[in-house]
Amino acid sequence: IQVQEDAIPVKVAPRMIPRAAQEWFKGYLDQLLLELIKLTEPCTGPWAAGVVLVPSDADKRTPRRRRKEVQAT
Repeated sequence: IQVQEDAIPVKVAPRMIPRAAQEWFKGYLDQLLLELIKLTEPCTGPWAAGVVLVPSDADKRTPRRRRKEVQAT
């Protein structure tokens, strides 16, 4: 990734994880960080942004509804 020399680092707060998914999420992160493929690593630098992890197993997915219905004009 090329970054402009005068770029200002950005750090975005992590998103909240539903309580029901916290145990699964922690286990999944542990697999990514330590066991499986070492695909990710902890970030301590000035640049950081949150990600959304979605299970690839369709049985584990739950549909989400919009918080507000879109009104026709």
